[in-house]
Amino acid sequence: MQKIVIANDISSIGAYNFYMNPNDNKYDHYTINNITLPDSLVSIGAHAFENEAKIQSIAIPQKVTSIGLSAFAGCTSLKTVNCYCDPNTLTWAIGNSGLPSDCVIHFKQTYDTQAIRTKFAGYTLEFDLTHNPNTFYANKKS
Repeated sequence: MQKIVIANDISSIGAYNFYMNPNDNKYDHYTINNITLPDSLVSIGAHAFENEAKIQSIAIPQKVTSIGLSAFAGCTSLKTVNCYCDPNTLTWAIGNSGLPSDCVIHFKQTYDTQAIRTKFAGYTLEFDLTHNPNTFYANKKS
């Protein structure tokens, strides 16, 4: 069980950076259960957190514009993604993201449009329509 805090001057998490091989005999001892991404982050590489099965939620910082293929594949406990970034400019292979189908994506800014719903089809989306980070539409299914 690990808590990871990435330094504030990091702008990119590379491909396979936190990838965990489930066939590794140390798998249960080193998986991440809590991660804090820095405000300086701009991109998350392909397979960056693949198989980190204990992560339950993650906050995507405001400056992120790119999330790679299968960045969260195998993150079976991931139930909440809090997006502070603009989904209109975010490049995310969401169909191949590996997010569990029951994961809820919260957008922390007002972006409730049909284009966003189409882009993230298949996931439950919630939008902060009051600009209050603690208030969301409850379980609006795309």
